Amino acid sequence: MLICESYLLIYLERWKDRDTITITNPAGVCLVGAGIMDLILRGKLMIEGKKLTTHDTSRTGIAFLDEILTMIKDSKKIRKLNRWVIGISGYHSLQRYNLIFQSLERQGIIKFQQIVSGRIFIKWKYEFTNPEVIPSLLERIEKIFIETIDPEIELFCLLNLLRISRLFKISVSEEYRKTAKFRMEQLLQAGDYDHKHLEMIVKIKKAYRAAERNRYQSIV
Repeated sequence: MLICESYLLIYLERWKDRDTITITNPAGVCLVGAGIMDLILRGKLMIEGKKLTTHDTSRTGIAFLDEILTMIKDSKKIRKLNRWVIGISGYHSLQRYNLIFQSLERQGIIKFQQIVSGRIFIKWKYEFTNPEVIPSLLERIEKIFIETIDPEIELFCLLNLLRISRLFKISVSEEYRKTAKFRMEQLLQAGDYDHKHLEMIVKIKKAYRAAERNRYQSIV
């Protein structure tokens, strides 16, 4: 499962008592960050300093990822990672999240419907057709901290996104939360991961914070 798909499922878990949701700005930023992570892990994008560049522009066959890849590929200039995260996660990108919902629907996990009101306000009505997927994902996450194991890089990327977007408490029970935060820092510092992947995680986290500052400044 893609990082962006797993993130969206846990975001839905946050609102599990509702049958409709609207993706908030922080969640949108993380979904874009997750998509960029998925593309980097597939060798499609590279982070060079503060810039995000293409490495392999062939299509992945995954609609949400190909949308992001095409935007970056077709850009007339190389931009900073922060600018891409902020730009792609802007309001008009909300319809792209349909592509993640569609992918989850094809996998038999959810059924969904996009609802547009006032021509610009978008929300999604959904129901789970495979309700065991989220508990299984949460069990995998908690197992990392109970058994002190190193997760695969995709799951570690997901955990970092959950932590910065305040969804950590949804995925880790309170009794393990303090230990989990310490373990996360330990893995970032000394985990057995490619240093480029660790650099990617750190820079995506910085991009998220930059996007949040940009949002706050636009409000005030």
